[in-house]
Amino acid sequence: MKKQLLPQALLLVTTPGVSLFLLACGEPSELIQDASDEVNQTHEQNLTTVPEPKKPGTVLWEFETGGLVRSSPAVGSDDHKLYAIKTDSKGPAKSPWPMRVQNAQHTGRAIAVNPQSSARLEPSSTSQGTFTVLAHNVENLFDLDGVSAYNDYKPEYYGASQLERKLANLTNLLARFGEGSGPDVVLLQEIELDRTAERDKSAAELLDKALRKKGLGPYHLVEGRIKGQSLKESPSIVCVTLSKFPVEEIRMHPLERARPVLETKISVNGKPLILFNNHWKSGASSASLEKVRLGNAQVLRKRIDDLLNGDPAVDVIVGGDLNSHYNQKQVHGSAMPQTGVNDILLSHGNETAMLKLKPTRKLYNLWHELPPEQRGSDIWKGEWGTLMHLMLSHGLYDDTGIQYVGDSFRTVRLSDFNVYPETGTPRRWSNDFGGLGVSDHLPIVASFRSATKGKPVEIGKNHSSAPRDLPQVDYSKALEKALPFTQEMARSANYGQIFSFSGNLAQQKPLTLETEGNPIQLWSFDQLVKKKLFALKKGDMLSGYGYLSRYRGKWQLLIENAKWLIE
Repeated sequence: MKKQLLPQALLLVTTPGVSLFLLACGEPSELIQDASDEVNQTHEQNLTTVPEPKKPGTVLWEFETGGLVRSSPAVGSDDHKLYAIKTDSKGPAKSPWPMRVQNAQHTGRAIAVNPQSSARLEPSSTSQGTFTVLAHNVENLFDLDGVSAYNDYKPEYYGASQLERKLANLTNLLARFGEGSGPDVVLLQEIELDRTAERDKSAAELLDKALRKKGLGPYHLVEGRIKGQSLKESPSIVCVTLSKFPVEEIRMHPLERARPVLETKISVNGKPLILFNNHWKSGASSASLEKVRLGNAQVLRKRIDDLLNGDPAVDVIVGGDLNSHYNQKQVHGSAMPQTGVNDILLSHGNETAMLKLKPTRKLYNLWHELPPEQRGSDIWKGEWGTLMHLMLSHGLYDDTGIQYVGDSFRTVRLSDFNVYPETGTPRRWSNDFGGLGVSDHLPIVASFRSATKGKPVEIGKNHSSAPRDLPQVDYSKALEKALPFTQEMARSANYGQIFSFSGNLAQQKPLTLETEGNPIQLWSFDQLVKKKLFALKKGDMLSGYGYLSRYRGKWQLLIENAKWLIE
C-alpha cells in the first residue's frame, strides 16, 4: 500500500464549463515526462493515495484553455504522477481524476512548469524596482541521447564536452545580469525537443540543472512543447521561457513549418504580463519562405487581437527570433509585397504614438531605440541583421500595470566573451575541439517596471527611420590587423579570426589554396565570390582575406564578400 502524501502544490486553471486543480508531488529538478501507459488509477481513488516521490518538492502543471474536459493525456515519471480534480460551483470533487485518454472536445494540452522548491513568489531584487527581459537564440542546445534530427549533433560530433561548454556559455552569459542571479525573464530559442523521454534527460532538464548549479534564478522553466503531439509532428527544437516571477497561464500556438509560439502569462508584483516566445520559419531573404512567415505572423496576430479585444491596455511583449528584420518590408519590398513583421504584426518605430490615449494594434519595435547603424543581432554576407526582436503593446506605455523603461533596450556585446573585439560580430558556435564560440546571435535585453499612476513612459532618443539597406559590418580594423595565414595559425584559439592569404590554387574540389607550401581550403557564401573562385584554374594566383573556420573536420578560410579578394 502506498504511503499517504498530501499535495504540495495546487494550481487553479479555468476552462469553459469546468475548472481544473492540477497538482503534482515530486522532485522539482526533474521535468515530468509523458507516461500515459503507467497511469492506471481509477476515478474512485482517494486524493491521499497520490504516489510518493523519492524527494520532496513541487512541480506545477496547467492546461491551455479549451472545451469541456473529460480526461486528458497522463503525464508522470517513474515515481510520481499528475492528477486533475474536477470541480463545479460547489467546489472541488472528492476524488482525483487520472488523466488518460485525450478527449476530442478538449483543445488544450498539458504544459510543464518547472519551478524550484525555493522559487520566491516575488523576486526581492525587483519587487520595488525594474526588471529585465532578455531574448537569446542559443544556437542549438542539444541533449546527449544521440538521437538528433541534425547531423551536426550526432554522437560523433557532439558529446559531453560540447554540452558542458554550451551550458557554461549560457549560464555565464545570464550571470552577467541581476547581480549574478540572471535576467528576470529569459526568452530562449533553439533548445532541442527531447526524443527519448523514457531514458535520457532532455536539454531543458539539463539546462534547469545548470541554472541551479550556477545559482541563477530561481526560475520557473516553461518548455514550448505541445503535449500529446507525436515526435513526427513536432519540431526538432523549441522555445523555452524562464521567469523568476510566478507563471499563471500557458498556451501553445502551432505554426506551419516553424516552432510553436510559446505564450506565458506571468505575474509581476501581482500585475499580469503576457510573453510570446517565437522562432519563425528561417530564410529572411527568401520570398517563398516569407509566405510561410506570413502564416506564422497571422497566428500570433490573431491571438494578440483577441487579447486586445478583451483589454485594450493589456501588457504584451513579443520576443524571440522571427527570422525577419525590423525593416523587412523596406529591405525586401520588391520581392515581398507583404511581410509578416511589418504588415501583419504591425511592427513600427513611432514611439510617440504609443503615448496616445487611443489604443493601437501596432507593436513598437525596440530596434528603433538605437540609431540605424547600431542595429544588429546577427550577420549574413557582411551585413548586420535584426532577426532577434522585442516588440511592445500599447499597454506597456500607459500608467497602469507594467511599463517599459525608456531607452533601456540594447544588444549584449561582451568583447571578452560573445563577440570578436575588432568587429563586434558574434562568436558563432562550432562543435570542433570540444566546442568553440558561443552563438551566431547576440542577445537583446530591455528593462521594465511596475507603472505608477500619472507617470507614463518617458520617451527618450527614438529613431523612427527604417532604411532600405542593412548596416555593413565594419571589418576595417580586423583587416588592418590581419596576419598572414600560416599552418601554425590553424589552431582552436584562432577560430573566427581574420587572416590574409596569398598562394596558388592547388585543386578545385574542394577549393584548396597552397600557401607557403601548405594547403588550406577556401569557401564563401557570397555568390559573386563563389563565381570567381570556381572560375579559377589549378595554379592560378589568389590573394585576399578570410576568417578561420572549420568544415567537416577540416580548416578553411571563409571569404566574406568580394571586397575581401585582392585583384
